Amino acid sequence: MAARNPPPTWPSFFFLFYPEPASLKLMIFRSLILIISLFSFNALAAEKTFHVVLDPGHGGADLGAVRDSFVESQIALEIAKKVKVSLEKHNIQASLTRHADVGMTLKSRVQLAQELNADLFLSLHANTSVSSSMQGMEFYFNSADSYKFAELTDETKPKIRNPNSQQVIDKIKNDFLFYDKTEKSLLLTRSIKNKSSETEQKSIIKRAPFYVVDRTSMPSALIELGFLSNRREAKKLTSEEYQNEVANLLTNAILEYKEKSDKLHRL
Repeated sequence: MAARNPPPTWPSFFFLFYPEPASLKLMIFRSLILIISLFSFNALAAEKTFHVVLDPGHGGADLGAVRDSFVESQIALEIAKKVKVSLEKHNIQASLTRHADVGMTLKSRVQLAQELNADLFLSLHANTSVSSSMQGMEFYFNSADSYKFAELTDETKPKIRNPNSQQVIDKIKNDFLFYDKTEKSLLLTRSIKNKSSETEQKSIIKRAPFYVVDRTSMPSALIELGFLSNRREAKKLTSEEYQNEVANLLTNAILEYKEKSDKLHRL
């Protein structure tokens, strides 16, 4: 695999991008103040309903992982539906990328989340391994390479050599969005891991370049709910009781995340 260039380090990113005269640095500083003001205004605006998009992985001809009668796409859909119902009981708006056993492209899943202006994106999957002893949940948040896609509306824009004021503002805003997304995605995965630990569920947080978590602009995570290659865990994942347990776990994690995120906004 080719080496990947890491994103610029915080907080000096805006000066690293533009090694220009002091006048431009002053313009950048003023732009930064403007953006912070805009973000503060949005936080104080009329509070909109918190909206979570749940993405049951695979679907249709794409079954995902299959072991005997255990099918990933079906398990992910059933649990996603239960999470949706559970979230709505807490006055949180929840949408599914698919409601039935139909196929969807990764791009269309991301586009739906963007169009719905979601606050959170969760992609649900089931894992598999060559080892039948592997078990537990895995949580993935966006990779360092997702910095390339922070500006989702124009991924192919060339590097700016002589930026004007609007280009500088756009660039700084995109940088803020990327770091904000990364911080909140990690906060989300930690909340889920903490809740899973309360149920003695083995879990681990990882970082990986999955399309749906790299290309969404909102905080996002991909969750491997368990291993179908572990027959005991596969049976649990298809049981009504355990699916409800997982749905409650994810709901409580999302509520915890929302509470912590709201506190950060009020600081």
